[in-house]
Amino acid sequence: MDDKTLESLLWAYGNAKLPPKPAPKPGPQTGPTPAPAPSKPGPQTGPTPAPAPSKPGPQAGPTPAPAPSKPGPQAGPTPAPAPSKPGPQAGPIPAPAPSKPPGPQTSPTPAPAPHKPGPQAGPTPAPAPSKPGPQTGPTPAPTPAPEPAPIPLIPGELSSEERQMVELINQARKDAGLAPLIVNAELSKTARMKSRDMADHNYFSHQSPTYGSPLELIKKFGISYASAEENIACNQTVMAAQLALMNSSSQRANILSKDFTEIGVGIADGGSCGKMFTQQFIRK
Repeated sequence: MDDKTLESLLWAYGNAKLPPKPAPKPGPQTGPTPAPAPSKPGPQTGPTPAPAPSKPGPQAGPTPAPAPSKPGPQAGPTPAPAPSKPGPQAGPIPAPAPSKPPGPQTSPTPAPAPHKPGPQAGPTPAPAPSKPGPQTGPTPAPTPAPEPAPIPLIPGELSSEERQMVELINQARKDAGLAPLIVNAELSKTARMKSRDMADHNYFSHQSPTYGSPLELIKKFGISYASAEENIACNQTVMAAQLALMNSSSQRANILSKDFTEIGVGIADGGSCGKMFTQQFIRK
């Protein structure tokens, strides 16, 4: 399109009058929707009036076509780039040099030489039977502790309880540093007669209703003496009787007297305590 044609079109467009926009036709009117309570109708607005046709403003003349621009110097065609000089062509990558053959191959480890059996030891000889040592006899029973020295006896017999009482008397004398008393069989006989008399006649006293005093009894049976004494006890056992005698000062004094050298002991069952005990001491 040339410049004059374009100018004509622009002029015609500028002087063209636009037709007025037709007013909208009112549609059918619908009756008012009945409401539960009749509302007061507000003021009725009429139909919106059509806009007034606009007045054409001053028409601008056709815009003059721009002056054709002067062509600048035409640049010649872009020269094709000079072909690049090929650089030195790398030859094909040489194959890697073969690796040096491995070092000297070690020969396989030789199998160990079979073990030469050493000299076979013969069977272990059975141990020689030990020579029996000297046969020991049965273990001897332990030597019993030495018994107290036997009580010196003048011919006569004592019961086991009478002998036990003599041993207790001589042990007490030994503890006091005194010599033991010698048992006089005849004196033991008169002591036994005195114990029996007390048991039979139910009394406990040095004075006998049968034999009189101890000295009279000893003289009656022909026993000589320089001095004499008597101890009596009423008890159930020898040990209890001896303990009671040692707790009596006068009778303890007779047991531990250094003036007496011989003794007679007599025990009889009966009496109010169970047994009656008599000890008679003399010194010739």
